[in-house]
Amino acid sequence: MPVLQPYTGVSSNKDYERKVKQCAFWPNCKHHSMCKYVHAFVDPSKAGICQYALNRVCVNTEETCGYMHLPIPLEAWETISQRCRSLEQAKRYVEKSQGISWNQMVIDQDEHAKDVAYLRKSLPCKDWSHHRCPKKICNLVHAWIQPGKKGICQRFYKRSCTNRRCTYQHLNMPLKEYEALAQGTRSFKELYAKIAARYGWEAANMMTDVHRPAPQVHERKVVQCEHWKTKECFVGSNCLYLHGHVKPGKKGLCINYMKGKCKKGNACVYQHIDIDIMHYERLSEKAKNYEELEKILPRCDDELDADLIREAANVSLKEQTKSTVVIDDPARPLVWKEEEEKKKKMCRENRAVKPGQQGQQQQQQQQ
Repeated sequence: MPVLQPYTGVSSNKDYERKVKQCAFWPNCKHHSMCKYVHAFVDPSKAGICQYALNRVCVNTEETCGYMHLPIPLEAWETISQRCRSLEQAKRYVEKSQGISWNQMVIDQDEHAKDVAYLRKSLPCKDWSHHRCPKKICNLVHAWIQPGKKGICQRFYKRSCTNRRCTYQHLNMPLKEYEALAQGTRSFKELYAKIAARYGWEAANMMTDVHRPAPQVHERKVVQCEHWKTKECFVGSNCLYLHGHVKPGKKGLCINYMKGKCKKGNACVYQHIDIDIMHYERLSEKAKNYEELEKILPRCDDELDADLIREAANVSLKEQTKSTVVIDDPARPLVWKEEEEKKKKMCRENRAVKPGQQGQQQQQQQQ
């Protein structure tokens, strides 16, 4: 009999990751291990072997799933099935080798899958808020999220989130307990009051991250809303995109400049403004395009600095040209001026004369 190894949730052979349904020719199949179907016993009430359960990502338990959940690797289950005569005999062999009943192993596997799912939960489940989520092991949060936050910050649980303006909620309590307290509540206020009644108001502020206010929606607006261009955006001020005109050649508004961190100046690919984004949106509503908006928009510091630099450069160029201009010296001889005027006249006449008449004029001058 083969010796069973502790299952880690990852298959050692990739060929077994594609096997789901039972082979119709087994145990007389000629392909043996090269066959794409399962060479093992499968519960008659199930459609096959659940590969999601083997990888700990199945959203259903053994009772609700349409496929059979194996508590051991599929490769070991096929080896055991080849030496047994029935499904019950194969289960009894696994129970003896592991020292625990088959049903208890399946239940433990489902509980472990739930614990793994808590490590992936971040965004809220919309079906849960309407009391219609059919999943037993859902990868979304079954609880109310603080208004203004996107979800639960999993990086904070790992102590790797250092962003004080994080848009996700930082929980100082286990997510499993947070979801259990959310059962039976209708909003975040009821959930917060329930936590405060158990742990106190000060502890509830730290546990639910209420002490850290959510960033306003307009502070995250960078890219222009495509639906706003065609006047089809019905979200209004709660839209996560900019409802305003953007300078041609720029990708959007520069958030780093508003925080005082952008050092690129006019070379930045994002537009720099010195007013609030909400005020910028209100001014954009009065203009049809960016050219009209630019007339009523206050100029930012980078543009003013560029103009000052440009004016200073022009002044320096004028001073250089003034210094290079030749001023007529009254002490210079008048003969030099007469010769210079004659040369100018000759140049004007040569330009006015046609090419055929130029030789005739030269002969008359020689005579």
